Amino acid sequence: MKRYFDAEAIFHIPSEEIEALKARAKTEDKDAQFCLGRYYNIVQPDEDACYKARDLFKSAMAKGSLEAEVALSLMYRKGEALLPVDVEKSDEMLQHAVSQGCEWAKVRYVRRLIYGDLFAEKDHDLAIDIIEETLKGDCDKGEWYCLKGEVLELSDSLSASREWYLKARAEGCVKAHAYAAVALCYDDEYNMVDWENFLELTDKGFEEHNNTMCLSLQKLVIKEHLDDVPAYKWHDVREEIRKGLELANRLGDLGAIEALGDIYRCGEMDITQRYSMAWAYYARLAILGGCEGYAKLYSMMKSRQVEKSDELKYSCAINAVRYGCKDMIPEVIKLYKRGELNNYAKEIEKYYLPIYMVMPDDDYPDDDGRFDAYA
Repeated sequence: MKRYFDAEAIFHIPSEEIEALKARAKTEDKDAQFCLGRYYNIVQPDEDACYKARDLFKSAMAKGSLEAEVALSLMYRKGEALLPVDVEKSDEMLQHAVSQGCEWAKVRYVRRLIYGDLFAEKDHDLAIDIIEETLKGDCDKGEWYCLKGEVLELSDSLSASREWYLKARAEGCVKAHAYAAVALCYDDEYNMVDWENFLELTDKGFEEHNNTMCLSLQKLVIKEHLDDVPAYKWHDVREEIRKGLELANRLGDLGAIEALGDIYRCGEMDITQRYSMAWAYYARLAILGGCEGYAKLYSMMKSRQVEKSDELKYSCAINAVRYGCKDMIPEVIKLYKRGELNNYAKEIEKYYLPIYMVMPDDDYPDDDGRFDAYA
């Protein structure tokens, strides 16, 4: 069941295993229902996937699955599958699962302490305390070592995180391969200091350990330095980048999907600008839960790069915020004040307007109708 906690890993699960899960889920096996729900919720293989996930999580939770309670709490936080946005219910469910000893719930809670979100402040000291206490007992050492690295990278320095990412990698934490590659090959100002080792480590992370983040990260870093590539190699390197990002896209990497959308929207890397392709990538990013996908779909509609209904435009605006895009809050409040988001008024007044009221005024220019928070 552990693999189903990691969104990236789910894309690597063979179809035969998913079919077996479907059969087990029909027998009312709560663990199978949770795992199948995660597959539907993360991979989104069909248009009804989010509703299937919701129903599977509810069924598994009714049978006592704490993991399903955590998954359902995340859906309430974002208002997925026609569930109402209910941050208080989301927090209550997560804390209940933590109190009952669910390790995945504790991981989700600590990640929230490390990174924060629209409704939760960061608390690195508390995160470190929980991590260190957890590591004294029986736990998934690789996951908790990686969390220790993440919190130290943010609260101290990249070099301070290095030993913990290496420990996590040694314990079999797949995502630690990408984190360790950065920690070993960049300095504390995030300047590359060991290019060859970076390429070797990210190749190994993807090819031997299925860490899609390694593939995406490598291609995006090469893309940043494309101007430094000699002319005779330029087109080959560009194709390497594009094909690598396409593969990462198929494996659900949000960074790769967003980058492909940007490439086609802006005509980067001498690739012909195609708004229809950009729209398709941003739509996939949104479906997979990337707030930037919703924000950029909204931006394309607002700037008339694509013509869609106002209903869809406003839905993308509100969903961008639901999924965590703080930069879209001023835009949502402006639409709300104009009466465009009346269907979401209670949600906006309860959750987003209080955040807007304490945001610095100078972060956002006066909007003449052309302001794009993502420009």
